Amino acid sequence: MTHEEYIIGNDRTYSLKVSSNLKSDETMVSNAGTQSTADIFDIYDLTSNGGKVVALYDHSGLKTAEITIDGANITFTNISMLSGGTVSSVSTYGTNIVVGEENGGKLQVFYNGTDTVYDDTVKNETPVSVVYVNGSFYAIYTDNSDSIKMQLIEAPLEP
Repeated sequence: MTHEEYIIGNDRTYSLKVSSNLKSDETMVSNAGTQSTADIFDIYDLTSNGGKVVALYDHSGLKTAEITIDGANITFTNISMLSGGTVSSVSTYGTNIVVGEENGGKLQVFYNGTDTVYDDTVKNETPVSVVYVNGSFYAIYTDNSDSIKMQLIEAPLEP
């Protein structure tokens, strides 16, 4: 997965592209031909588990998407918008997708798109890593004392 910028005259095109051994340079999202100088695309993380590949990226807002391959076609499916601060990591297992971030000095996670803010204090502007270990998701982060902390992430209760 790559982030690309093309400039032709006053037009700028920003895009995310995915390549595989089946097909290369499949444009996933693009703002082709706009005169915007704002780079609205970023790639934060990729993860895979059990045949599922998930991208964590920014395209006019923070998002996760599954990257699926059907024949020679590569597409983004099950796109989920995320609100919040500074995303840094995504992990997946089965049907679950978990994203971690620091938001206003607090630990925030998105479990299948549902956000939870923990009272845990995260050092500002430090990444939060999400991992799946022994049947559970965990967020690993640095607190204000520069200690490494680990928080169990549980699925939100159904309403």
